[in-house]
Amino acid sequence: MRTFPDLRIRDAVWDSQRAGRLLDDQQWADAREAFTALRARTANLGVRSSYLAWGLAVALDNLGEAETAFEAACEAVKGDPMNPACQHSFDVIANRLRAALADPARTPDDPSTPRLYALLQDAGEADVPSHLAMASHLAHAGKAAEAMTLLDAVTLLSPVSRDAWLHKASLARTMGNAMLAATCEAQAAAIASSGVPFAIAPPRGAAC
Repeated sequence: MRTFPDLRIRDAVWDSQRAGRLLDDQQWADAREAFTALRARTANLGVRSSYLAWGLAVALDNLGEAETAFEAACEAVKGDPMNPACQHSFDVIANRLRAALADPARTPDDPSTPRLYALLQDAGEADVPSHLAMASHLAHAGKAAEAMTLLDAVTLLSPVSRDAWLHKASLARTMGNAMLAATCEAQAAAIASSGVPFAIAPPRGAAC
């Protein structure tokens, strides 16, 4: 096997080792170019490599290109879900996307919100703050009904989330449903006074 009767594969293996050294040396831009080119070459040979997808994900993530990094990380874990390096990078980048959506400085009209949300949702990695960020985006865009449908699902599946109930209350008031808003605020207050872990009193005036 080590004789590599197909010289194209031998050359690709050597180039993958060079690309890996670029990662080790933290030469992220050069690594991105090397892994991108090598993935294209090996794809033409009918080879799909989790290692190459992983290397590209690491390079992209360190260059601040989180969206494309996550796509590459997803490809890596799909190809080899038992690889701890692939799993670690997938978790790191997924957390980065979730943190971006949950950032208090994110405005409801941020155009990246639907893209980040779709990436996480498709991978089964969207959490409650991610759903709330998307609901806020929909509400701001005038899609109140879609936002409420999403919040209905969140409060159904995560009934102990005070933030979800407060978002729903805010949207209900915006939609003119004072009764629903009062019900949601009561749910949030009940959670804050319950024995639910981390159920500290929330700030007033949280808005969707």
